[in-house]
Amino acid sequence: MTDSVSISAESASTSLRAISARLWLGAVVALAVAVGWFLLAVTNPTTTYHFDPFLVVIAPVALTRLRHAGSLSWRIVLIGTGIGTGLALATTALLSSVGGLRGPGLVGAVSPVAEALIGILLGVTVEVASTLVRKHRGDRRRL
Repeated sequence: MTDSVSISAESASTSLRAISARLWLGAVVALAVAVGWFLLAVTNPTTTYHFDPFLVVIAPVALTRLRHAGSLSWRIVLIGTGIGTGLALATTALLSSVGGLRGPGLVGAVSPVAEALIGILLGVTVEVASTLVRKHRGDRRRL
């Protein structure tokens, strides 16, 4: 009995380590996208990169999901989304302070900073909604 419990705990620990490693790989990709966005926006301040805040937010969890068959735990989703959101907010603040967000918005009445914040909010919404859908599908399959 104790052998099966220890084997189960060991495999769960290995699985969690693998998921965590992929999450951090996703965080590195999100950082690379944020740095690329920053460099592009600083060198071309009148061009708006509309989808970069969204991509930075979703990158850690999206890349983790690519190799994980089941639904991710809320803990992993919230950590990954938090990492992406933090990077996107920091990049937006830096770009705003150096004048890198002077391009046109998709909608004329919205400033580029507000558009970046909307992109960040949209990324968080997509991550939470996709997790809810995956969890709901998993619950229905168990019935």
